Amino acid sequence: MAFFSGWQVAKVDQKGRVSVPAKFRAVLLEAARKHAISQGLPVDDIKDGTLNFGLRPDEIRGCLEGFGHELLEEYSQKLGVSPDLSDPDMAYYYKLIGETQDTGFDGNGRIVLPDYMMDVAGLVPGDSVHFVGRGKTFQIWSQERHEAFRVRLTQHAARSSHGVLPGGLP
Repeated sequence: MAFFSGWQVAKVDQKGRVSVPAKFRAVLLEAARKHAISQGLPVDDIKDGTLNFGLRPDEIRGCLEGFGHELLEEYSQKLGVSPDLSDPDMAYYYKLIGETQDTGFDGNGRIVLPDYMMDVAGLVPGDSVHFVGRGKTFQIWSQERHEAFRVRLTQHAARSSHGVLPGGLP
């Protein structure tokens, strides 16, 4: 299974559009095709230019999160019909599903970031953004917020019980 990994830089244009990295679009495309096959649907019509995916604001981290529809369906199944919203996990899924916007690409692999999502992520037209892979999901960060997050993450990881960073570095 393909997954989102690494990070790449792009720029938000004056209309709020940003080009999604080709490798991230490829992961979304593969996931959409596998999902269609699992549902008994035709895959011939699923192309890069017709592909849609979920995009939501992550107000806790101050970034945006993108993922394929199969993950959204997985969250929906966990939520069920009448969720107990006093359960923090159910409240999380409820919020996640309710705030996810169906997003599609234009012919150049760009998406339009809605104003309210740009506000949550601290973005303005002309900003550089970081697309960051997270396995089943990816995030879109402002450059400044992502760099600050990476510093905090590195400091936190240095205190891990593993004692060694990947690659054997102390």
